Amino acid sequence: MIGLIRRRDSQRRERLLREFASVIAKLRGANELIQGSVGRSINIANCLFIQRFGSAAKFQASSDEQQNQYIGSLARAEERFTNRWPSTAIGFSLFKMWLEALTEEDIALPQLFARALAALSAKGDGGVRYSFVTANAPTFGARPANIVMPA
Repeated sequence: MIGLIRRRDSQRRERLLREFASVIAKLRGANELIQGSVGRSINIANCLFIQRFGSAAKFQASSDEQQNQYIGSLARAEERFTNRWPSTAIGFSLFKMWLEALTEEDIALPQLFARALAALSAKGDGGVRYSFVTANAPTFGARPANIVMPA
C-alpha cells in the first residue's frame, strides 16, 4: 500500500512538473505585455494567499482539508477567468501549481516553481520581486538538486 501511495505521489509530482514547465515554456515565447499581465495575476494570488495563511510555512502546517479547499478555490477562480482574462487564469494556475507542489513531500519542486513565479512576479509590478519561500527551504536562492526545468 505504501508503495502505491509513493508511486501516485511521484506521478502527481511529475504531472505538476510537466504542466508547470509547459506553461512556462509558452510564456517564454510570449511578449512582455502578456508576461507582465501573468506576473500581476501571480502577485494578486500571492496577496490573497498571504491574507489567508500568512506564509508558505503556515500553509504547509495547515490541515490537508484546508490546503485542498484553498487550492480548490484557486482552481474555481482560474476557471472563471479563463474566457475573459486568460492571462489572469494562467497566473492563478501557476500559483495553484506552486501550492500543490508545497503539499508534496518535496523540497526542490516548490523551490523550482518559486524561482519561475518570482521572475514573472517582477515583470508584473515593474521589477518588484515577491519571495515565494517554502518552510523547508533554508536558502531561497539555492539550486534544487535532481530537477531540471525543460527548456
